[in-house]
Order: sequence, then C-alpha cells, then structure tokens
Amino acid sequence: MTFSTSSSRVASTTQVPTTTTTTTTNTTPSFTLGLVRCKENDKILLINREQPPHLGKWFGIGGEIKDTSISPLDSLNIQINNQSGLDLNNFINRGILKWEIYSKEDNQDKSNNSKVSKYEEKIHKIFHKNLKNLNIPVSGSLYIFTSDISLKQYENYRTPLKYNEDMGILDWKSFDWCLNEFNYGIVDFLKFLLPIVFNSNENDLFIVKYYDLDLIETLYKPGDAIDVSTW
Repeated sequence: MTFSTSSSRVASTTQVPTTTTTTTTNTTPSFTLGLVRCKENDKILLINREQPPHLGKWFGIGGEIKDTSISPLDSLNIQINNQSGLDLNNFINRGILKWEIYSKEDNQDKSNNSKVSKYEEKIHKIFHKNLKNLNIPVSGSLYIFTSDISLKQYENYRTPLKYNEDMGILDWKSFDWCLNEFNYGIVDFLKFLLPIVFNSNENDLFIVKYYDLDLIETLYKPGDAIDVSTW
C-alpha cells in the first residue's frame, strides 16, 4: 500500500458555512482513536460498533477520555485492552483529528426564501436531538494513535471476535476493502485517514466537516496541531 503525503484534500466542493450550531468547544481532545495494522498483509483491525456514535459501522478502537489524570496514550491502552484484549506497547501518536458538524439550517439562503422539506427538517431535528442526548459536541477532537504488529501476532489474533459484549465484533479488514468507494459500512472519514495517517506525526492536524450526516470536506494540515489558534 502506498501512502499519500498530500497536505490538503477536499471531499467535495460544497461551500462550508461560517458558523456551527454551537459557539465554543474545548480545544483539548476528549477522545482517542487507535488503528492497529499488520503491514505485512495490509490488514487493519476494526470493530463493528454496537454503541453510538457510528452505531453499526466499522471503526477503529478507542473512546472517550474519562480520566484526565492519565495521558491520552494510557487512556487508549485501557480502551484497547477493554475492547479487544490486546496489550500493545508500540502505539505512535499520529496527530489530532477535529470534526465540525454544521446544521443545514445554518446555510439556508434566506434572501430567496430557500426551505428544506418537512422530511429533511424532521431528520435534522432528530439528528441534533440525538447529538445532544448522547453528549456528542457538534465540534470536537480526538487523538490518533497507530500500532504495527507482526504477521505472527496477526495470525494469533483470530477474528471475527466479540471480546466485549457491549462494544461489537472485531475483524481484520484489508486496506482495499476499507477504501473501496462502494463501501458504506465503514465510518466515512476513515477513508480519508487511512492513506495518510501511518506516515503522519503528533503535530499533524486532520479536519473533517459535515452537513448533518454528510461528510463535505476533509483537510490534512501537517504541523498545525501545535497551534490551537489555527483550529
């Protein structure tokens, strides 16, 4: 697999609105994401989530940082062990991913009385109500870590496996499967991350932007995670 080192990528030409549905956010990442790869056969360990967010989709392992007295890496190691049983000591910090979720109402053109359909309005209200109920901010960020394991370690970790009954099924997936344009079963921004993230570093910043459920823009900014004012 050849990994891209492009410094910027835009997923669509949709114009991004200037405001989100909230005005402030904590710039310190509140979540972790761990990506475990076997480089020798281009396989990555994913979990089919049984909990929101990303319910029913394949994603990396990680979660909310609940104990801020420990490092993000220590938090991830606890999450990895709890969700997969793996005890890995070679995770590398690959940077920070920031997400922004915009309301379609934010970008309506009031000058020409643009309106959404009643169906779209209903979906919008349900979506943002669920975000609030799940305590998911419309903007936030997470630390990204990666780990490479040997082919022998891969062969010894047999999947599919449901290690934690509350979290979902674990399975090894090929990079080609993950990046297939017709694969709608994977969390969409992973298709943006995977070709880049194993070559990034802790100072890199990834940005994903949504209109409600639709991913509209992705950006990779090497070095920009250092200065939070650029977020």
